[in-house]
Amino acid sequence: AVTDVSLAFASLVAHILAPAPLQEDVVSLTLHADSANTIRLAGESAPVVLSAASLERESGAVLLVEGGPFGDADVDQLRFVTPPTLLGGDGAEGSASRSIVPLVVGDQRELGESVRASVGLVTYDENVGVTLLDEQTEYAPDVVSGVTSTDNVRLTTAINNIDAPTAVNALFLDVGGSLAGGGTLAVTSGNVLANDAAAAIDVATLELTASEAMIWTAEDLTITADLAASVDLVKAGPKTLTLTGRTTVPGEASVLAGTLVVAGGLVQAEMLQ
Repeated sequence: AVTDVSLAFASLVAHILAPAPLQEDVVSLTLHADSANTIRLAGESAPVVLSAASLERESGAVLLVEGGPFGDADVDQLRFVTPPTLLGGDGAEGSASRSIVPLVVGDQRELGESVRASVGLVTYDENVGVTLLDEQTEYAPDVVSGVTSTDNVRLTTAINNIDAPTAVNALFLDVGGSLAGGGTLAVTSGNVLANDAAAAIDVATLELTASEAMIWTAEDLTITADLAASVDLVKAGPKTLTLTGRTTVPGEASVLAGTLVVAGGLVQAEMLQ
């Protein structure tokens, strides 16, 4: 057992070569403020379980959980005695309104592979720990203009008719996904993930209404909408985020990884990089 683990722009690897499952217990796991961190679950011959009392995530800290696979029975797991805070509609397992762990992204691939097998937003299950949202059942496949929803949305097609005030819990622009229209889209958890270099958000206004907002670019993303964060905005992920509209961030705007291009003006933000 390890007493305390603190991560600040750091990676933690839980690796096992032994033929029997291994559980490593951590008293505390802390992600320090304004830092991008990675936990890699790397059981090879048998599953590894990394267990901590709780996840202490300070303001502006983000986490990438990697493994291949993780978050299911008889595979690698990241577990907490006290479950992390979730944001969303508190939907049941298998529903698109299942709540997510904010500012955390999962990347599922085998050890040594360079190509993502499955990247996505994550939730928490008391039986298997941190787990990716199921792409087939725990995302809605569409955004309906004029509807306020607590769904997590994964888009693989272009939606061009957002012409009235619309809300979703979280937004995942996967390959082929984009949004356009003359209306306002609110993302109430503040979490946006882009996984296609052609992804774009071209509505009138994109509102990230949680106290901490995160835009994670696994691939490049262009937002031509006016962007309004409620308090703080974190740019994470290795690729480029381009903002061409008017961007308003009352609190801190942090660039933790990749590149941020602000072409339309940044209002009322303290920039951290």
